[in-house]
Amino acid sequence: MQLKRLIKKIMWGDLLPHERAIKGVVIYPIQHGAYLAVYRKDLAAGVGPGASLYVHDREILRFDCFGKGAGHYHSNISQNRRMTFGRDRRMFFSEPTVEEQIMRAAAELTENVHTHLRANRSRRIREYKLDPELLHKAVDKMKVKMLEYYECRPKPDMHTSNRMGSCEEA
Repeated sequence: MQLKRLIKKIMWGDLLPHERAIKGVVIYPIQHGAYLAVYRKDLAAGVGPGASLYVHDREILRFDCFGKGAGHYHSNISQNRRMTFGRDRRMFFSEPTVEEQIMRAAAELTENVHTHLRANRSRRIREYKLDPELLHKAVDKMKVKMLEYYECRPKPDMHTSNRMGSCEEA
């Protein structure tokens, strides 16, 4: 990929899962043109499980379940970065625990996903129809994997340089 194009993708948040600084990426296909990516994050912004909904290779929703005060999500990342001049808009979870944040992410996907799709500037994404049954199946798998990633984190008495613990890479 050309360096200029890669820089643009990074700046506007258009990276695909394999292009991002995340670990243990697992893809759960929903239907043609849509999938969930579940992964582990160990970044300055937080440590914990994350998930993203992609439609036509555009990241529509991203959930960062980092616990009290740090867990948040993003909607229509690339277009919001363009509107806010490259700055992220984060919506912080009111739920205090990682487990509750994972459940909230699942609810956001199953109950409000069409609101996020309709808010996208791309007509192709606004008009995209997710099959509710297929979406629920993928979301159930997402919850299990995110909880697994959370459970394998190091316990407070563990001394390790890898803050996410010894999870097996997917």
